[in-house]
Amino acid sequence: MKLKNALYGLFLLVPATASQADTYPLDGLSGEEYLKTTEILRQEGLTDEKTQYPLIELVEPVKADVLAWSEEKPLDS
Repeated sequence: MKLKNALYGLFLLVPATASQADTYPLDGLSGEEYLKTTEILRQEGLTDEKTQYPLIELVEPVKADVLAWSEEKPLDS
């Protein structure tokens, strides 16, 4: 459960990075963001170099927020 909670919190943070500032809200993670995710999980002691990820699932924003999105008005994270 500790790992699941950490992952949930992590994925709320990852889309707030500068690399996604101008992308569509439902875009998947970039390769850079996957690497950062792995780095954070290892730093927190939740995973190691042998850990495999069968599924990485993002928490999608509320539909109304996605529909209201524009490049000039990014989503709040």
